[in-house]
Amino acid sequence: MLYEPGADQWVLVHGSGVNPDHGVRLHHAWIELNDGRVYHADTDVYEPTDWFMTHYQVQVEHCYSRPEGVRLMANTRNYGPWTDDERRAAERDTDAT
Repeated sequence: MLYEPGADQWVLVHGSGVNPDHGVRLHHAWIELNDGRVYHADTDVYEPTDWFMTHYQVQVEHCYSRPEGVRLMANTRNYGPWTDDERRAAERDTDAT
């Protein structure tokens, strides 16, 4: 999402889903593309958004535009998930500029 053409139209999502093989809810991140698919960077897999949301019983926790995600990554030096305090601090840094 950082370097791909067209990434300004994508959404970084942090949330969780249920592993259908084990029934365990796991934290996960994915990218919602602007063409009805999600992309899993960890496995390099694309899936239809509707299927993904249903199949894995997804619960969305936070969504980020590319500029928001880049700002948070720069401020925290990690790819998330980010805490409420980290999000507030990044917002304050933006307001100060």
